[in-house]
Amino acid sequence: MNEVRLRKVVPDRNQYRFYRMLIQRGLFGGYAVCREWGRIGRPGTTREERCSTADQAEATLTQRAAAKMRRGYTGWSNDA
Repeated sequence: MNEVRLRKVVPDRNQYRFYRMLIQRGLFGGYAVCREWGRIGRPGTTREERCSTADQAEATLTQRAAAKMRRGYTGWSNDA
């Protein structure tokens, strides 16, 4: 799992949100979990969390994705 794309659409509460995470190799070694989130159709906020190993980065990404899914986010793809 190198990339996760989630979204939450609840029209009754005016919630149109996206959350995207991916793992990248660091320029000076290690790995980074890059996150972007915001309102669908608008530029998002980005953050990067550094990890020393690929396993640690994968665990971080999986943990954050599970937390978002518990809050009502669902998987989504731009391919369709």
